[in-house]
Amino acid sequence: MAYTITNLDAKLKNYMDASHDILVSNAIFNADSTKYMNIQTEVKAAVPIVRFDNGITFADGKTCGFSADGDTTFTNRLLTPAYIKIQKEWCDTDLLDTWANYEVNVAAGRENMPFEEKIINNITEKINAEVEKLIWQGDKTNGTGNMALQDGLLTLMAADITAGTLTNTVAHVSTDTVYDKTKKAFLAIHDNVMDRSVIVMSPENYRKLVMELMEKNLYHYKEDTNEEMSLILPGTMTKIQAIAGMAGNNQIIALPFDEVYYGVDLTSDKEEFKMWYSDDNQKFRFNCKFAVAINYAFPENIVVVLAA
Repeated sequence: MAYTITNLDAKLKNYMDASHDILVSNAIFNADSTKYMNIQTEVKAAVPIVRFDNGITFADGKTCGFSADGDTTFTNRLLTPAYIKIQKEWCDTDLLDTWANYEVNVAAGRENMPFEEKIINNITEKINAEVEKLIWQGDKTNGTGNMALQDGLLTLMAADITAGTLTNTVAHVSTDTVYDKTKKAFLAIHDNVMDRSVIVMSPENYRKLVMELMEKNLYHYKEDTNEEMSLILPGTMTKIQAIAGMAGNNQIIALPFDEVYYGVDLTSDKEEFKMWYSDDNQKFRFNCKFAVAINYAFPENIVVVLAA
């Protein structure tokens, strides 16, 4: 069964044209951690996080006059975008036989989803996984490959610890189990953000924690049925969340996710998600461009249980 390049190009163009906004959104926002964070748009260059906090001071209401009191603290943290692009190309003569065979499978009723959607979904999933890791482990100074494009949250926290702006740290003790470190993180959370803080850790440490809780017969912990790999720390109201982007990292961190900001552009032509057949090059080409920025508003509200 023949599958001409002209026909394929038309199908591909129709699919991409109809799905462009969804595909751009999926590439930018489907990294696991972004669903917990605040989204700040129009991040075209370094911009301040739009966040402030007010201190409230009571005065005697029986007295006359107006006496302003209490500080308003504006964060001076910046969202500095990294502009990322992913570009690919495939020779049509290398792919045609594979795609023609796929068309036969479609005709035989074994598939309902177009090949174009499968390859785009696969690319989007891989972008999501890399963005998720970049959000946490990116390091412009010491990172390699994809991780060298942007400083992630763990790198920002390490810099703030060194600078003395993130002071709520707990030293590593060699005998501490994951459960021990989780309890230390919980006890170090400031009262003013206790109701908003989440304890986060790598998926490996999360699995170790679950095993410890089972061995301690703490079966009464509550698993979050709406989330993958999350639970409520027994005896508390504090959520524990496994973070895919922290894979390989042994730190335990407590932070208010509503103070973490993920910056994007979305108001210019910087975001692009396009796949097409190039007659000039006789190749299929893919181009994706978007901006990524990450930071948190108040370092003083973060707890870091340090790794060895």
